[in-house]
Amino acid sequence: MKKAMRAGLLRLMTVTVIVCMLLNVISSSISKCARMRETSSELFYKISQTLSENEKEIAEIKEEYARTCLLQADAAAYFLMHNPGLLNDQDEIKKVCNLLQLEELHFFTPDGTLFAGSNPEYFGYTFNSGKQMSFFLPMLSDKTLRLCQEAGPNTAEGKNMQYAAVWLEDGSYIVQVGSSPKREFELMRKNEISYIFSMMTPEDGYILYAVDPDTMKICGTTERPLIGKTIYAAGVGSGVFHPDGNGFTCTIGGKRVYCYFEQVGDMLLGRSVELSVLYAGQLQSGLVMLIFLLLLACVLMVCVMSYLDRTVIQSISQVNRTLSQIAGGDLTEKVEVDSTPEFAQLSAYINWMVDGLLSSSDRLSYVLDQVDIPIGAYEYTADSERVTVTRRVAQILCLEKAEAERLFSNRALFVGFIAGIRQNQVAVGADAGSEKKNVYQIPGHERYVQLESFIHGSSVFGSVIDVTAEMVEKRGLIRERDEDILTGLLNRRAFVQKLSALMNEPEKLGHAALMMIDTDDLKEMNDRFGHLCGDRYLREIASILSRCPAEKKLAARFGGDEFILLVYGYGSAGEAQAQAVRMRAEHEQFPFDAGSQIITTAFSLGFVLIPEEGENLTELFAEVDKRMYLEKKKHKEKKAGKG
Repeated sequence: MKKAMRAGLLRLMTVTVIVCMLLNVISSSISKCARMRETSSELFYKISQTLSENEKEIAEIKEEYARTCLLQADAAAYFLMHNPGLLNDQDEIKKVCNLLQLEELHFFTPDGTLFAGSNPEYFGYTFNSGKQMSFFLPMLSDKTLRLCQEAGPNTAEGKNMQYAAVWLEDGSYIVQVGSSPKREFELMRKNEISYIFSMMTPEDGYILYAVDPDTMKICGTTERPLIGKTIYAAGVGSGVFHPDGNGFTCTIGGKRVYCYFEQVGDMLLGRSVELSVLYAGQLQSGLVMLIFLLLLACVLMVCVMSYLDRTVIQSISQVNRTLSQIAGGDLTEKVEVDSTPEFAQLSAYINWMVDGLLSSSDRLSYVLDQVDIPIGAYEYTADSERVTVTRRVAQILCLEKAEAERLFSNRALFVGFIAGIRQNQVAVGADAGSEKKNVYQIPGHERYVQLESFIHGSSVFGSVIDVTAEMVEKRGLIRERDEDILTGLLNRRAFVQKLSALMNEPEKLGHAALMMIDTDDLKEMNDRFGHLCGDRYLREIASILSRCPAEKKLAARFGGDEFILLVYGYGSAGEAQAQAVRMRAEHEQFPFDAGSQIITTAFSLGFVLIPEEGENLTELFAEVDKRMYLEKKKHKEKKAGKG
């Protein structure tokens, strides 16, 4: 046995040395690549910070320049107010331009036609003459506006200009000034990636890249001949390119390199290093590691053989003798080997396992004896592969025989299965009856179970109770409580409760429109066609509200012939308002089959915007009710006028 162990140990040492050398090479390579990626990320971050700071400076300059343009426009308007003859004196206009340091000065009629200014060749242009000029169209309908454009090509010549416009105080003309923001353009040039790369000190063997992710063209690099080429034409194969933060190896310029790319803003930043530079010095460190491992292996061989000879072989024999007795059915036998701490621990684990086998069935039996409802129990330990379950567990959890055996024979799968069920917790209001906690629905089945678990020593013990009948009864009570019987919509109580909950979650509510709706012709419908027709009319209104195309909505019958509709989850107040306006416009008139004839009817709708017009429910309901009755009054006046 000693010779066999010595030969096995020698083989193990040899394999260990080889594996350690391989791991050293691999770990060293991984470490160097990781370090390269880390330094690259730091460099990319500095580049992105530089770009961000430049963008911030550009934004500040744009804001400052916009204020200056508006002040220049105000000054030009002031000149015109105090010197109306300026409009007919081209020389005076040029002087005003020079005085205000402007390149262009234009005057427009109230309908947006350019009729005077520093550039006669532009006369006749209007705010409808092109995309650049159409920016100022809103001023024609609002004389309080003061607008300033961002720099861009003008309509007449396509040269880069920035324009600002204001109304005269008397509203007789629009004054527009224009100039070229040269400082802004210079900063934008310095914010180009090629300019930033040119300011960096190159490293031997390293190359920086900036790539357009749409065209994959290199728009900036420290290796200038590569500018304009696609990253694939530069030598990076499409099959190995990873623009997702993973490094890769390829050939660029005839040299094997390691590359790393990251998405930074709207571009891909990359960095490559020649493999000869990246792995410099790795051979020498590998030889040192090999010598060290060989010496260590020799020392370990001597020490391990001595240790095995003195303690391990005898201890193994003693453990085997005791285990053979336990395997024969003598569960009272104890393993008592303490020649080393490891064997003492092994003995304790074996004894603990035997004790667990003796008490497991007793604990499970005790739980099942206490209940008379569909219940199952399970138990497992961190050291056991199989889960111990009672007969009803598979049935309660809706498991087929094969699936149950697969789960119960693999503790990790069973724990994952139970965790999946716990993702489907069922909440039932306390006023629907006595509420149980830890109730879940089994995915894909109309089965509700109550799960409980606790830790006993190193064991996890749990119970599974079928509470389907009780949950079905509770949910039926909730529907009866919250649903309007005639229309199938929410009733007033349920609507207010749900809306209150949404108001407490503004990120979920977003921007919303609260609409109050009142039927215009219900009394006439009841008088002419009977109350059954009136009921159908109310159900038709409810159907219209249910068909509202809003993705997120709540609809309810508020009482009598009043309904309420909430559309929510919009990104802006304008979107919510547009939905409410559409709803009102589409139902100013709509046909209804009264049985004996088709009549044209309508409903009145008033709405408020949340949170723009308030967040207090009482005030919101009062306001939307007032607006709805104003709308109803208009409908009545309109109908009376036609009559």
